[in-house]
Amino acid sequence: MSKRIEVADLPEFDAAHYLDSETAIAAYLTDILEANVRLCWHRRRGTLPVNME
Repeated sequence: MSKRIEVADLPEFDAAHYLDSETAIAAYLTDILEANVRLCWHRRRGTLPVNME
């Protein structure tokens, strides 16, 4: 059986440490915006997949 991981026990994550170029920043922001649009679309339809939230 897998050990359950509590979110509160995870270290703080800051993506800024990995965004070392304008290309990386643009890709990160694009991914975040696209994911947010999909999440909002599913919430509005009431079809939120389990792994999206």
